[in-house]
Amino acid sequence: MNREYLTKDISFCSLSAQGLFINICSYYWQRNCQLTKKQLLKRLNYEVELNELIDEGIIDFENESVVIKFLDNQLSKVIDTIKINSVNGSKGGAPKGNKNAKKQANNNPKTTEKQGIREEKIREEKIREYKKKVENIINNDFLIESLGSIQWMEVCAMQNQVSEDVIKIFLTHFSDHLIVMDEQKKSTNEFKKHFINWLGKQDLSQHRRKVIGKTNQ
Repeated sequence: MNREYLTKDISFCSLSAQGLFINICSYYWQRNCQLTKKQLLKRLNYEVELNELIDEGIIDFENESVVIKFLDNQLSKVIDTIKINSVNGSKGGAPKGNKNAKKQANNNPKTTEKQGIREEKIREEKIREYKKKVENIINNDFLIESLGSIQWMEVCAMQNQVSEDVIKIFLTHFSDHLIVMDEQKKSTNEFKKHFINWLGKQDLSQHRRKVIGKTNQ
């Protein structure tokens, strides 16, 4: 996603359109790349920014369905990998021409024990990955709700002397920060409080200068 974000015309869009694009990608992926324009606007009602993304060719539509090609390609790769793993799993762990080695492994207690430990680690890793996916989805819902809290964002912008567009961008950065730190918030209020504390530690000087410059003109 980062490569798509940096190399395409999205970098020339407004900050608010860039923030919307990040959230559309998250919502699109969450819905297994099945999303209509009506569903999108119901969840993320920023039609001006959406039209900007459409005009720049960042997002396409086919019969009122959203199309984000690089995410569609990623989903296809995931599905192909699952199919391959499923086929390999049905064939068993050992290669066809290595039946003797498989028998020897079954007769060796140490090898069997190692296989059991390895399988347990794989199971634990899958459980952790699943839990992390769930946490990311929950945090993303809190992010979307925060972006929809217009008055709260106005207050944040005023307190930090930046524009609301800057708050939107830093909200998405904060959401990414939670993913990296593997943190899950319990409510939107908790998400907002942590964001305010986190924002206070960020360097906003360049953004403040831009806002003041526009105001003084």
